[in-house]
Amino acid sequence: MDNSDTGIFGDTVIDGIWFRAKNDTGFPTPGQYNPIYILTGVFGGLFIILPLLVRKSPNKVIIRCSIMLSIFCIWIFWVTVYIGQMNPIMGPRMHNTTVAWIAHAKGNPLKASDLKDEEVSDY
Repeated sequence: MDNSDTGIFGDTVIDGIWFRAKNDTGFPTPGQYNPIYILTGVFGGLFIILPLLVRKSPNKVIIRCSIMLSIFCIWIFWVTVYIGQMNPIMGPRMHNTTVAWIAHAKGNPLKASDLKDEEVSDY
């Protein structure tokens, strides 16, 4: 019985866990940037259409500028977070002694069998 499925962007789903599509070329997988293009179009449409819907008032220019600036800020925040998730940072690399000291300080001392013998190089 195979519990795997293929996602929209070529990713594989096995028992509810997503695995990124294999790509040995170093280039983006097909469709990886589609959400960026689609939502950039949506935000671009809002950027153009919403300021045109502002009623006449003495503050019309300020309201239009506020709407456009808000849409741009929301878009730039979204695209920064989305691109940041494409290649996530895995977290800090620590030596075994550091991990053991943190565990001891938290009141959960590790056994010698819990630690690996590998040494993580500094970068």
